[in-house]
Amino acid sequence: MMRGTSKLYAFTPKCRIIARHLVDEIKSGKYRPGDKIDSVITLSKRFGVGRRVVWTAFAILAKDNYIITEHGSGTYVNPQLKPGRFYRIGLFINRQNPMKMGPTITAVSQKAHKIDYKTVLGINFEKDFELSDWLQTEKQIDGVLIAGIVDEKLLKYPRRNRIPYVVIGNYDISPEHPQATTDIRNIVKGAFLPVLKQGEYKRIGLIVGSMELKANHEFAQGVMDAIAANNLQVKDELICFAEDDGYAEVIKLMEILKPDAIYVHDDLALGMKKYLDRHDNMISQRPCILTNSWGADMLPKKYYDRKVKFQDGLNDRVDDAITKLIGAS
Repeated sequence: MMRGTSKLYAFTPKCRIIARHLVDEIKSGKYRPGDKIDSVITLSKRFGVGRRVVWTAFAILAKDNYIITEHGSGTYVNPQLKPGRFYRIGLFINRQNPMKMGPTITAVSQKAHKIDYKTVLGINFEKDFELSDWLQTEKQIDGVLIAGIVDEKLLKYPRRNRIPYVVIGNYDISPEHPQATTDIRNIVKGAFLPVLKQGEYKRIGLIVGSMELKANHEFAQGVMDAIAANNLQVKDELICFAEDDGYAEVIKLMEILKPDAIYVHDDLALGMKKYLDRHDNMISQRPCILTNSWGADMLPKKYYDRKVKFQDGLNDRVDDAITKLIGAS
């Protein structure tokens, strides 16, 4: 049982236990595609449960596309299934707030649904278990997509145990680990070039996330490329990596370095909001505040001046990840 999550897994309904058991039998080949499954009466006797429990298990399997019930004939394994597959993809978000991962979760679920796969979500944000614990519990998956905070240590278990996996996103990990990445640097450069071409800003401050993440460095480099392409001087001290809400970095830029414009990325806009809530009436000349769509949703309109639009490539990244995962499983 998964460490730290015993209450979550100790009271699994009997119908789901039976459904999982039948899925195992379908994958193992006991029931092959097109085979007729034992009747409700037979299965209720076999598992020692009431018929309603078996009917509910059948409903779960039908919803997940494992079985087809023909009125007056019986229940059959979906003839379109391929032996040896669960038709379930794991998505594990490691140590990151799932509220920030909503677009990724949605994109994976939608893509999986289009190819008749179900997504099984695992999240250990502020929880006492690891990816390895979760994979030992969620055995009925054909592989796992991994996002959130990713490093070499995290990936040891699936690689050592030959569990198909693909990392979604740009991480500083060994090439032996399959990744679905995006050319963040060029995407960001392309988004900032038209913003800077207008010549309104000479010194640009930037607040992005943790410096431990490769994607944040690529984002910062893309902004610096755009600055250099507009014949402006790149100032390293104006590039700020924030480990929390960005408030300390806002103070540094607003009160010490004083650039013409400040870009705040994603939920780091909360640090800008906190600062402006406290100091806006005391600022004689505020720099232009830039953010992206995510940040704009968090800031009152009066607190930012321009939204920088990015094509973040999420859908392509997820398509690539699922294609690689299904091909490896």
